[in-house]
Amino acid sequence: MPIPSGIQVVPAKPLELHRILGQLSPADLNQLDPLLGNWMRRFLGRQALAALVLPTTGSVFIGLSSLESAGFIFVERIRQVAHLRALAVAPDMRRRGVAQAMLKHVERHARDRGVHWMFMTIQSDNTPAVQTALDAGFRRYLPQYLYRESSAMLAVGAGDAYVLPTEDVVLQQWHRREVESGDAWAAALITDILLPYILPDPGRTYRCILHDREVGAIRVATLDNIGLARSADVSNPIQHVSLWFWCDPSIWNTPIELNCVRAALNTLQHTPDMIDLHIGSLDHLKRSLPQYKALGFKPKVTPRWLMLKSLLLR
Repeated sequence: MPIPSGIQVVPAKPLELHRILGQLSPADLNQLDPLLGNWMRRFLGRQALAALVLPTTGSVFIGLSSLESAGFIFVERIRQVAHLRALAVAPDMRRRGVAQAMLKHVERHARDRGVHWMFMTIQSDNTPAVQTALDAGFRRYLPQYLYRESSAMLAVGAGDAYVLPTEDVVLQQWHRREVESGDAWAAALITDILLPYILPDPGRTYRCILHDREVGAIRVATLDNIGLARSADVSNPIQHVSLWFWCDPSIWNTPIELNCVRAALNTLQHTPDMIDLHIGSLDHLKRSLPQYKALGFKPKVTPRWLMLKSLLLR
């Protein structure tokens, strides 16, 4: 997309940064990094962001339209990766190409300094921001998961599969193996840098075993559903479970895969009413989706998307 004339991108000075922050809300900064939005809510938070937090943490650039501050972009470098933590435009300057100009400038700046990747997280319901990222060449990583609402257990048995408690290092090993098979386009970035953004909240980790052969790993977490209950009985809350599953490609879209999921569910004390099932890679999800749909699972958009862009290929 061509950049409109009259837009410049320059290194930010504290006074300019403070001025543009004064035109933005905490919600504007929440879009990429809720931590920055929290700073905006603090007493003298804007002043701290402009003078200390942003300039000392990464690189900050101001987008100028006719020499007036119109937006800013904040980038933190992690080895050979650029993490875009803020991209915000003043309300009266939106949809004029300011965000695209800032993204283009940061990409050029990053390439010149040997950066291989750029990434950011965006709230999936922020359509303008998502479209801006897609137009700039970013791709979504794991934009969907599966969910099921039913008080009945899955209509499948564990068969010869079973699970054994294990350490999280096993989960990380299986995560790497699955990504290399199912999201190879970004495997190095995902496994080397983004693992902390991807691994699920605390839960119990298990090895998936079939005939004494390890075929995957699964994380089981019970979600806190405050306010959710069957009818008006608050003492009988809905059982909501989240599963994160990584496994060998040889069992994708096979009954063995379903046996492993059932074996993990068998570790629970009660049959869950709601199940969130996060599959470890996009290719895996695409291949196995039909058999999960047959069990009542449906695709659901994740609340926040990881948006990735490689700078290695021009």
